[in-house]
Amino acid sequence: MTIRALEMKYNLTKSWHHQSDKRSHEGNYADVDITDPLFPRLPTYKSFYANECLQLVHCIFHQDFKMYKYSSVLGN
Repeated sequence: MTIRALEMKYNLTKSWHHQSDKRSHEGNYADVDITDPLFPRLPTYKSFYANECLQLVHCIFHQDFKMYKYSSVLGN
């Protein structure tokens, strides 16, 4: 059961800090200081993964991706 399904089933409201639907800033923030006051407020989680990082993860966990049939595309 998904979080959204549980919220609907038990008539729960989203927590005040749950803002994933407001994350719209895209780009490459992998090497950016996120404590900088000029940093965009809510970048997407994909913005923190540089190509080098993705390649390293796939190299290290290749067998896991294959065995558990994980998607090789971030977010799928």
